[in-house]
Amino acid sequence: MIELAARAWYKSIAHTLEVQHIQRDGCPYLERYFAAGWSPTNTRSGPAIFLHHFVASDPHDSVHSHPWGWSASLILCGSYREERCGPDGDVIVREYAPGDVNILEADDRHRIDLVSSDCWTLFLAGNFEKTWAFSPTCAEKSSSKRFAFLSLRGAKA
Repeated sequence: MIELAARAWYKSIAHTLEVQHIQRDGCPYLERYFAAGWSPTNTRSGPAIFLHHFVASDPHDSVHSHPWGWSASLILCGSYREERCGPDGDVIVREYAPGDVNILEADDRHRIDLVSSDCWTLFLAGNFEKTWAFSPTCAEKSSSKRFAFLSLRGAKA
């Protein structure tokens, strides 16, 4: 019951924020809501705060790194399992649940599998340092590639 109320509250907050609908292979993947700092309509440099709503897992055929120098994701509702590439190309698996924080550096490569039907996170991002990078496995080098963005809408008054 509390989780249902929490999801409704996050949706009500999200409804007031600018959003990017991100798709992978033509399917909804992530809703990125811009809470503070950088956004597509406010391109000032510096850190940013996003409310993320994962609606699907990362594709199984690749891992990715983030473009920010650092980032931290506080799990608010739902949960996910992360497969992170270790320094020797090995895979480190960890599950994140509400209250957990996942900290990433720019060169950390990983993928996310939803454990629950969806997952809400508060995502803090440092300065933008590089493009998104993708690679097929932890053992292979990454290549630059971008997520597809379905739409962008302005904040509602």
